[in-house]
Amino acid sequence: MYDESDLNLDKVALREAVQSGLKAWGAATDSASEMLNELLIVQRKQEELTASGTVVLPRLAINNVLLDAIAVLKRQNSQLGNILNARFIDRDTVRMVSNRLNLSVDQVNRRQADAIDDLTALIMQSELQLRQMLIGELETVLPPASYDRLFGFNDALDDLSGRMMASDDHWLAMIVGIGGIGKTALADALVRSLIRRLRFAHVVWVRVDPGTLSGAFADADQAQRTLVTQLHPLLFPDAPGGTLAQERLRQIRARLKEIPHLIVVDNLETVEDTFALLAQLRDWTEPSKFLLTSRTRPAGQAGVYIHALSELSQRDAADLLRHHARKIGLQDLSDVGDADLQRITSLTGGNPLALKLVVGLAQVMPLPHILEQLGMVPSGEIAAMYRHVYWQTWQALSDVSRQLLQAMPLTGQEGGTVEQLCAISGLEGDAIWTAISQLVSRSLLETRGTVWERRYGIHRLTETFLNTDINFWDPEESLF
Repeated sequence: MYDESDLNLDKVALREAVQSGLKAWGAATDSASEMLNELLIVQRKQEELTASGTVVLPRLAINNVLLDAIAVLKRQNSQLGNILNARFIDRDTVRMVSNRLNLSVDQVNRRQADAIDDLTALIMQSELQLRQMLIGELETVLPPASYDRLFGFNDALDDLSGRMMASDDHWLAMIVGIGGIGKTALADALVRSLIRRLRFAHVVWVRVDPGTLSGAFADADQAQRTLVTQLHPLLFPDAPGGTLAQERLRQIRARLKEIPHLIVVDNLETVEDTFALLAQLRDWTEPSKFLLTSRTRPAGQAGVYIHALSELSQRDAADLLRHHARKIGLQDLSDVGDADLQRITSLTGGNPLALKLVVGLAQVMPLPHILEQLGMVPSGEIAAMYRHVYWQTWQALSDVSRQLLQAMPLTGQEGGTVEQLCAISGLEGDAIWTAISQLVSRSLLETRGTVWERRYGIHRLTETFLNTDINFWDPEESLF
């Protein structure tokens, strides 16, 4: 549930606005209108009133919201509701109300104040309920989070959140960093925080998948075509099939220019793809914004804010390692000394995915052996470090886990249900669950979805390792 703090509203100021709105019942406008107009329940009421095509002034929407709340108050406390109705709708004096109700003037004034308090609480409750519903709707478009807790991202979240909340700048932002550094996790956490603040009317998340093992598009224009192909049906779910490409471009631009959207474009992998897209995206911004994640940083891109993710600090890396060790039941690893932790984080470069893989490897190998093997990898060669850790982990897997993991690239970017995993791997019964359990504990399989419907997927780097070193589908592909 959400409380008043989620509204970013001052309850005392709202009460003053409600009282001012009641006093200005018959006026075309008043000093409270600006604050009351910011309420979603007022905006929704104005949309309802204008549905017939008649232009409705904001003041009328405010009056209707106040009337609805007074009607609820009457059902809860008829006297308080009737006092508000008499004083502000019928414009009766305090003396008239006191005579009618056989109350003193002071009693009427006190009960009027109580009634305004209760009316404010009802309006606040209605606003909270509407916001809760809208937040829930926006969150449904996001892919399932691949993390249960983030480490070392507080400063990045503060930085990016401030820029994405700005209404006059930072229309294009990019999160860049090497594979496994946490770009998608950071983007997910950022978008969820923006959703709770209802900065954007709509949120769309697309993962640009070139459909090739190398992670590169066939030509510079294919990235744009792929984005349009994915984005158009999300923005226009009822549009007829067969819409011409130029018409789809026109419709997308018109929609994004009219209504503020936040569009997340995840998984850009090459400079060429990113460069080709940015020119198109600039034409779609204001009031909409774009957030991109990419392994490469485009040069000379004016108007694009770039947040480069670096490795975790020693402290954050140690906290992540201990957390993940406890999560999979390796209490002795979570209690390891600072010297060993520092060596692990140094050898993995403070990379979150690499740290999780090492923790998973520690389930079957002694820590000194893991550290010795990692120490043999040339310092700074991240790709070599990853390949080494993946090979060590692969060799420690059971046959059924290898069988399932080897088939996982077939599931695509969204992952698959357990039924789909059975179909692609040929495993069933206890074997599939044994494989899933082992791969999850080794951080080779990501658990997504809810407790009611689980989906399982793999990280792009895991997919790359399988394609190049195990399945031999594209021996020229690079991990980065």
